[in-house]
Amino acid sequence: MVAYMPPRRPVTWLTGGILGLLLGWGGAIAPAAAAEIPAAVTQRLASVLQSGQLDALKLTWTMGREGESREQLHLYQGQATLQRCAPQIDGAAAPQCQAVGTPLTLTSGQRDQLISALRSADLPHLRSADADARATVDRSLDLLSPDSATLLARWQLARSDWPKPPDGYGLAEFFDELGRQLQKTATARQPVPIPTSVAELDALRVQLRLTPRTRPGGLVTIEHGMVHVTPAEGSLPRSPPPRPFERPLSTSEGEQLVSALLAAHLDELDQRVPKRAAPAIGDDDGRLATLHLWRAEPAPAALPQGSKAGREPPATESVRVEPRGIERYLTDLMRSSAQPLCQKLVALLLAEPPAAAARGAKKKGRSH
Repeated sequence: MVAYMPPRRPVTWLTGGILGLLLGWGGAIAPAAAAEIPAAVTQRLASVLQSGQLDALKLTWTMGREGESREQLHLYQGQATLQRCAPQIDGAAAPQCQAVGTPLTLTSGQRDQLISALRSADLPHLRSADADARATVDRSLDLLSPDSATLLARWQLARSDWPKPPDGYGLAEFFDELGRQLQKTATARQPVPIPTSVAELDALRVQLRLTPRTRPGGLVTIEHGMVHVTPAEGSLPRSPPPRPFERPLSTSEGEQLVSALLAAHLDELDQRVPKRAAPAIGDDDGRLATLHLWRAEPAPAALPQGSKAGREPPATESVRVEPRGIERYLTDLMRSSAQPLCQKLVALLLAEPPAAAARGAKKKGRSH
């Protein structure tokens, strides 16, 4: 049975010169409200979709009816963002929109799904809803110029009228599901911001836990300008075994740590660094590293002279933002953008305690 499709007017293609510049989309572009899309544009669009060049497309999917609060899903270069927009006020250049959740990088599976949905929609021949049916339109798709926000084409249909392939998973289903996925990130606490200065670093806790194997490991924590180290021995223990210690973090070390955190791209590590059940073949290190970044505990307030210290109230998790963290084998992390960060933290973890270093210097002095 062939589903009834209501008559639709041709999709409006805008400003042909701009579209011609878009990724080499050449050919004469017909003016707005043309009866059909020029062959050159149709061929180029088909070529982009056939080759899977998703990054060459800049798309905006709008959910909701005109005159109401709507959500806009923006997709460009494999990254999706969501905005919630208030109803547009008469005379305003654009609606007031606020970001919802955190940007999401499409997985390879999502990219394949989107390409398949775009192909099955047959955009060059898709017609928008007629003027008398615009009241039912609650989904629209915009094609934008990659170098600007210039609108190139717009398709406007009710959600139920968007084309569906035989498997029932078309553009509307894909974009709506992606929007719900981004909404879920908004209900969670926002992740801890990456520090851009030593002052911001002092308000955070940076922690690396390294599971020892043959080589030693332990726990190193940087918080409130202090380095806290709890060593753990591997199968070849050191003699004498090192003891836990703490020391101030120098300004230069803090600056190096800030630079390493910025360069680590923590948001991308979970997708870029493979997660393994066991060390990779050839990984002679084999130590599992757990990296965390979150808010520092409140610093104890200075007590008036002569007063006695009382018990500190327990910290409440409700006032803290979402921590960042990743667990991977150290060898894999050292091959990623987190290499400078891991290298710095491991060096702090395995360094000699300040007192031990001083005693070693004295012994060398006496031996001369």
